[in-house]
Amino acid sequence: MNLFSLIDNHIADLETRVSPATVRKVARVLRRFGEHAGDILITDLSRPQLLAYRQQRLGVISPSTVNYETGCVRRLTSWALEWGLLDTDPFAGVKLVKVKEKDRKRLRRPLTQQEVEDLLEAARQLDEEAGYRLVPQAPLLTAILGTGARRGEILATTWGDWDLDAARVRFRVTKSGQARVVPLPAAVVDAVASLQTSWEAVYGRRPGEDDPVFLSAIGRPYAATQNASHILRIFHAARERAGIPLVDSTGRQVDLHALRMSYASHAAEAGASPRAIQRLLGHASIVTTEQHYLRDGVEHLVEASTLLAARLGFGAASQVAQSREGESEGNLQVDGQVSDQCGRMISVPPVPVPEHPDNPPTSTGSSTTSRTAEE
Repeated sequence: MNLFSLIDNHIADLETRVSPATVRKVARVLRRFGEHAGDILITDLSRPQLLAYRQQRLGVISPSTVNYETGCVRRLTSWALEWGLLDTDPFAGVKLVKVKEKDRKRLRRPLTQQEVEDLLEAARQLDEEAGYRLVPQAPLLTAILGTGARRGEILATTWGDWDLDAARVRFRVTKSGQARVVPLPAAVVDAVASLQTSWEAVYGRRPGEDDPVFLSAIGRPYAATQNASHILRIFHAARERAGIPLVDSTGRQVDLHALRMSYASHAAEAGASPRAIQRLLGHASIVTTEQHYLRDGVEHLVEASTLLAARLGFGAASQVAQSREGESEGNLQVDGQVSDQCGRMISVPPVPVPEHPDNPPTSTGSSTTSRTAEE
């Protein structure tokens, strides 16, 4: 098989597993690599070809984008290996290039607890003041904050994905192509349930399992277009009303994706392990979770050291350690760690994280019962 045929087959497989936008991005990268390497037999692929391509691209694009493209090509040969088209991976051992802090694009920061509350309150006020809005938009921001989902993941959900009785949502269309189940805080359950009334008002019937959950302010399905500009206007209007600066004094910004970072950051501060947060966010690698979504400042190392010293009897427990001693059994439990603050971003009681998110127990519910794990 030649390289271009391999690329076409891989893209055809991706179309069954990931979003159209992701397919387009990966296809552009792979075809660009194909033009660089030439239409050779896949058995003639070797590490120098990928290294030369990487070096060429470093003169054109940022190191972060080069790493993304390298990953796309690496996954191509891994896929071929998995399907028995190659006996060995010709690109095994090719590492990512180092990305300096100054080269990172869109340095974001998570919202504080107060900023989260102010943002959602501002969104609710805007919904009440905008008379033209047939569908409130605050529930969408609440759902993103309460699930840590990417914009495309949450817009692709239908009513059948939301099991409001069991307080879980299943994301089927994901960046990794792997479905995942995420538990829901009570405020997210209430916010999504409130959208049923708006849905009935727009369409004159109750939504079915295959109907999209989130509609634009004028009642059009987001899922059909994934209209980013409209959602961004909604978010930034609420951000400005809440008095949250777009860029802080250190140059870090608060954009829509910062809501996903806020979910991870607050979960980490509440005691959730990086591995649990990785599963909740749907990251293929824990490196992504730790490098881009979790803060690793010196103060967290000091706190960790203080907690360890207290446990070993080397000194008095810090206030953080003392506060955690009083945690109740009804609190959120993630990979054996307990905290009463994982739901604090939206000031609601937390919910338990299932031990195996990809295989949640099937529950019976109302019209919003989710698809079973087998689907």
